[in-house]
Amino acid sequence: MNITSTTLGPFVAWLVTRERDEQTRRRHRMVVENYLMWCYAERAPRHERRARYLAKNPNGISGDHAVQALDRFDEFRRIQALTEVADR
Repeated sequence: MNITSTTLGPFVAWLVTRERDEQTRRRHRMVVENYLMWCYAERAPRHERRARYLAKNPNGISGDHAVQALDRFDEFRRIQALTEVADR
């Protein structure tokens, strides 16, 4: 699975437009990358993945940081989905 080029890369590029603070962007990237790899390995039902990831806290990431990063990732995915529909 190549999450860097297919999912994470576009998210990181988009994130630059949303977060001014470089440390915050790096932390968000790290959380989202970890989350995507965890989802790939965990294979939890899609509707349960986020809650299970946050409950397990697999890499000891602060709960607030993880929630903020995943909120940004959800925002990105919503925008991406709307764009895909408009491009059809």
